[in-house]
Amino acid sequence: GAGPRGSLTLTLLRGAQELIRRSFAGEPPRARGAVLTATVLARREDHGANFSCRAELDLRPHGLGLFSNSSAPRELRTFALSPDPPRLVVPRLLEVGSERPVRCTLDELFPASEAEVYLALGDHRLSPDITLEGDALVVTATATANAEQEGTRQLVCNVTLGGESRETRENVTVYSFPAPVLTLSEPSTPEGKVVTVTCAAGPGALVTLDGIPAVVPGQPAQLQLNATEDDDKRSFFCDASLEVVGQTLSKNESAELRVLYAPRLDDSDCP
Repeated sequence: GAGPRGSLTLTLLRGAQELIRRSFAGEPPRARGAVLTATVLARREDHGANFSCRAELDLRPHGLGLFSNSSAPRELRTFALSPDPPRLVVPRLLEVGSERPVRCTLDELFPASEAEVYLALGDHRLSPDITLEGDALVVTATATANAEQEGTRQLVCNVTLGGESRETRENVTVYSFPAPVLTLSEPSTPEGKVVTVTCAAGPGALVTLDGIPAVVPGQPAQLQLNATEDDDKRSFFCDASLEVVGQTLSKNESAELRVLYAPRLDDSDCP
């Protein structure tokens, strides 16, 4: 809407720096309006820079003044995001109730401080600790799981910057493996009494009691003995093994039997 067009000059500025300037002198005097366009290569140093347009209408030759007006500044935000996905280091196995560290890193970020991170195990979002190492983003967190998450879950790390995202997913198997339970029907028993020793564990676990395995996984192993003096302070060992995605895990428990017996006298003990 500026005119007369021949008296108009447009300037595009980056901050106070002139990028391009154009005078419309020689244009038809009745023409109105003008457009000035400049193409610039986005650079890191342009991040946060203000760009504006200044219009000058020189009517001094007509006995009037020099009129000037500027647009409101517009901020340019530049970013750089690596084409590679984040590097995600996670545990392959995660026991219910346990805690394991998780680490996600992504290089070649600018500005790394403005990146948004989403880190989650299944539908449970983790609380990440984010540190910057130059242009690299390092995200660490502690992953825990509950019984409702048993099975294969995906741990996802998503980094978003400038409206673009990079994402990596890794499978994590959440499992439950309580320690085996070793029980003695009579932890402290008189000599001659029958004692039942039982070794039991959770579903799917194979238990072994003093080297003798249970018939099938998930079933307890038992032995019975008639307690004698020789069984006093005898230790029993209960081992449990569980296979999870090709890896064999084991836990064990032990217990001691106390046998109460009368002291034995021989002829030398008699007066």
